[in-house]
Amino acid sequence: MTSPDAARTQGAVYTPPWLVERIVERTLGPLLARRSFEEILALRVLDPACGEGEFLLGACSKIEATLCSRRRRGQHHRGRLPKAPAPPLPPAALARVISSCLFGVDIEER
Repeated sequence: MTSPDAARTQGAVYTPPWLVERIVERTLGPLLARRSFEEILALRVLDPACGEGEFLLGACSKIEATLCSRRRRGQHHRGRLPKAPAPPLPPAALARVISSCLFGVDIEER
């Protein structure tokens, strides 16, 4: 990893977490709406200048949260959601999201 000053001189730009969250919500959110589990896993997210991977991490979190909420809705009874939070995705499902949905490219080797 390079120092922040060296990174700035090379053109690196660091995106604040609040902005990552807003951009991911506005761009990926509509794509995830009303899609099945398999349709979501067929989506591809590319960050062509991923740097530290903040956008890819944000996309992963959004996809995971969407899939968890779908699992939770599938567990409801008579239209009522359970009071407990949705369980996290099983490790194999999360690994599938990471390996098949998220792609990043950067000029620096990490």
